[in-house]
Amino acid sequence: MRPCPGSGWTRQARQTVGSCALLSLFPNGSRPGRWRPIARKSIDFRTIAGGLPLSCESPPRKRGSAGPENPHYHLRQYTLSYCTYSIFFANRFDSPPPGTIDRDHCAGRGIPRSSSSLAGGNNAKALGDNSTALGNGATATGAQASALGVSARAAGSASTAIGWDSQAAGANGIAIGTSSRADFASAIAFGGGAQANAAGNVALGGGAIASGANSVAIGAGSVASAANTVSVGAVGAERKIVNVAAGTVSASSTDAVNGSQLQAEITRATAAEALLTTNLNNEITARTNADALLTNNLNTEITNRTNADINLQNQINAMGTSLSSLTSRVGRLENYAAASTAVAVAMGGATFLPDKKVSMTANVATYDGAYAGSFQLNALVSPNVAVNAGVATGFNKGGKTAGRVGLTFGF
Repeated sequence: MRPCPGSGWTRQARQTVGSCALLSLFPNGSRPGRWRPIARKSIDFRTIAGGLPLSCESPPRKRGSAGPENPHYHLRQYTLSYCTYSIFFANRFDSPPPGTIDRDHCAGRGIPRSSSSLAGGNNAKALGDNSTALGNGATATGAQASALGVSARAAGSASTAIGWDSQAAGANGIAIGTSSRADFASAIAFGGGAQANAAGNVALGGGAIASGANSVAIGAGSVASAANTVSVGAVGAERKIVNVAAGTVSASSTDAVNGSQLQAEITRATAAEALLTTNLNNEITARTNADALLTNNLNTEITNRTNADINLQNQINAMGTSLSSLTSRVGRLENYAAASTAVAVAMGGATFLPDKKVSMTANVATYDGAYAGSFQLNALVSPNVAVNAGVATGFNKGGKTAGRVGLTFGF
């Protein structure tokens, strides 16, 4: 028996009675008397590995008495849901008094909330229903959440955090990688330091950040800060998208075009420019010849000069007519482009209404002074198949009529 320094208590060696580990404390030089339960605050036991007390305090005394009130105490330990708790009570082996469980002293063991939760590792906590926390300091507070790794945190319902310091705070969020963050609903962050900072955003790659609404960042260090964008790089760290098939080019197409399609347009524009240059050079040559002829005949024949002037003026008039015709064609082309854009804008924006088999949408659009309207129909022909159709027409600037039919499958 060893005394607790300065406490007036003697610590008896640890004993085992049945499944209970006991530690008896006696006043120095005294013998057990009558016992009764004591309050949790009566003695401050700070447990260490094995349940032995780290320090002792002087025993409580009876009112008006110099002797100890409770000369014999026990510290009972038992295991519940993977965690060892310390219970203080008198020398009786019954249920612990209310409020005596001390969860803060469960060092080195995980704390699951229920039998359907799983916690493993120092200070691991699985506090959500059906949650899992594996790793030192891992915490799963959301229902059906999973936190795997040192200091991983899964707070959203059905969220997943894997890796050191990873965090998935949004419902259905997924954060995989060191210090990854998916703090919004259905956000996905994959890679060390990846961040998906809005609902439904996706960040794939180490240090990738998707902060704009409904944005996607693909590749290490990629940043998608604008809404409704897909980024494969960042300012100063741009990337190429290669092996892209040729897109469909039409008034209603939303396909991307590749380099070969752009090169074809450049070739056509270059040919048109060359033809115009040839015509201008021919005209300059003709005018030069006319001027030379006029100069040579000026002193010999006034009539010839007058005729030459008339001929030159006729040529100038013809060129003016050609330029006027070209200007008119350019104006018509601009009108057609504006009308086509308005028709394309009007064709977008069709949606399915929830729980409805048939949805109809009417749109009106304008672009650069051109106006267009559309009517679109969506129909759910089975739980996994839907058809859609639409027609749009321009109202001015030579606008044309366009139509589409589509089929959608769900799996």
